Amino acid sequence: MNEEIRSLLVCLIGEDFDDAVAQWDEAGVFSRVYEEWKFVKMSQWSDELLNSFDTLAVQNSYVVEAELMRNRFRYRFVGDRAAEIFGERFTGYYLDELQLGEVGGYVADVFGKVIEENKPAVLRGIFMTASGDGFVAERLLLPLSSTGNDVDIILGVISVTS
Repeated sequence: MNEEIRSLLVCLIGEDFDDAVAQWDEAGVFSRVYEEWKFVKMSQWSDELLNSFDTLAVQNSYVVEAELMRNRFRYRFVGDRAAEIFGERFTGYYLDELQLGEVGGYVADVFGKVIEENKPAVLRGIFMTASGDGFVAERLLLPLSSTGNDVDIILGVISVTS
């Protein structure tokens, strides 16, 4: 990965969620995806659901499948803009294969919490490139289900500011 995550500042799950989405959503991507998610929340996940979002939202999105029995998370899809932000297209990779150290453990914990509580989350992190340039990335994490019952998929959307 080209970018190194220096710190993750916020994991917000709960009552103030709508306000957080609006506050950090400069491009309007979070709001569009969040509104669509509220409509289909526990519907059965399908790739067509992702295709129902506008192009900008899909480019900024990633889909994570949870293997709950093994406590592992696999990136099923990573959009073009998300791959550019992350510095790598890691579709098909497991989170623990990305060698993120402590940050990987933290992200796994957040993914687990989103699934366990069946609630969305917002993360805000500071990324530093190899050249020392930094940017802030906000990530919206939305729980979904492949069966229509138990949460086992997370739809992530990423947005950056300088």
